[in-house]
Amino acid sequence: MQLRFALTDRLAFIATQDGFFNIDLDAGASLDGWMDLAAGFKYALIDDPANQFILTPGFTFHIPTGSEEVFQGRGSGEWNVFVSAEKGFDNLHITGNVGARIPNDSDEQSTILHYSLMVDYYVHQYFIPFVVANGWTVLSDGNNIPLTSEGYDVINFGSSLADGVTQMTVGAGFRSRLTKNIDFGAAYELAVLSPEGLTDDRFTFDISIRF
Repeated sequence: MQLRFALTDRLAFIATQDGFFNIDLDAGASLDGWMDLAAGFKYALIDDPANQFILTPGFTFHIPTGSEEVFQGRGSGEWNVFVSAEKGFDNLHITGNVGARIPNDSDEQSTILHYSLMVDYYVHQYFIPFVVANGWTVLSDGNNIPLTSEGYDVINFGSSLADGVTQMTVGAGFRSRLTKNIDFGAAYELAVLSPEGLTDDRFTFDISIRF
C-alpha cells in the first residue's frame, strides 16, 4: 500500500512502502512477515504544463519496522534519495527516475543506485500501454548475506558478494482509467541481466484511488 498527499501545489508527503510478504522457497519452506515502512517528501521543482514537463526531486526513509524472517527490520534505516522527470509530446509521455538507496548501517544493507525509464502512449481512457526498463547497480555491498545479487526494489539483502553487480528488468503493460478517480494497471517484467537474483520474471497488478 502507498499513500501520496499533496500538502501544497508542489510539495507532497509520500508513504511508498507498507505491506505483507509471503515467500515460498523452492525447498518447500514458506516465510512471511511485514515489510518495513517507508515515507518522505517530494517537491515539484519545475512544473511546466504548457510544455508538458515536470521535474520532481524527493526522498524517503525506510524505517526498520518489518519482520526479519522476510529480510526486513534490519540495520538502522535506509534513505532513498531520487529525482524524477516526465516529458510529454501530446499523447506520448517519457518518464525517468534515478536515485540511490543509502543505508545508515552499510554492513547490514547495501548502497544501491537505481534508475528507470518508461514510455507510455494514451490510446484511450481504458488503454494506455507502456514499456519500461528498471535497473539497479550495487555501489557498495553489505556484509550480511553471502549472495551475489540484490533484491531489486523489494529487498535490500545487504549481500556481501554483490559489489558492482548490475541487475535489470524490461517490461510492458497498460493502465486503464476505470473512473475519474480509479485506475487499474498491469505489467509483466523479465530479468535481462545475470545474475537474475530475486526473480526471473514477475507480474504486477495495482489499483490507484484518488481523492
